[in-house]
Amino acid sequence: MSGEHDHDEIIEGISEQLRGVFDGSSQGIYVYLDDRHKACNRRFAEMLGYPSAAAWNHPGAFTEQYVDEQSWDALVATYRRAMEHHAAATVEVTWKRRDGTLLPTSVILAPIAFRGETLAMHFVTPR
Repeated sequence: MSGEHDHDEIIEGISEQLRGVFDGSSQGIYVYLDDRHKACNRRFAEMLGYPSAAAWNHPGAFTEQYVDEQSWDALVATYRRAMEHHAAATVEVTWKRRDGTLLPTSVILAPIAFRGETLAMHFVTPR
């Protein structure tokens, strides 16, 4: 599966499957397939100053939009290692809130599979 439409369906499907976890978790959670195909729970959106998960989900370069520049390399390297080795990992990430303030967090990143695609599920806890 590599088409844009297929990826839209994957994000919609995984979001629905994870609805109970998304809604019930006290942690911020997001699932990432690529910069255009991602979803988060309301808690994560609110942590970054967005009124809803839909308001958070802008197309564009994920790290440039949401991650403090000093955390880019660590997040990307951790993501690549986790996806390559199919192993969960933790990383310290500082996020950029919608208002420009910074939010330091600890992130647990775990690869998950859905409909033949591997995605990364992230659990975000403020420090």
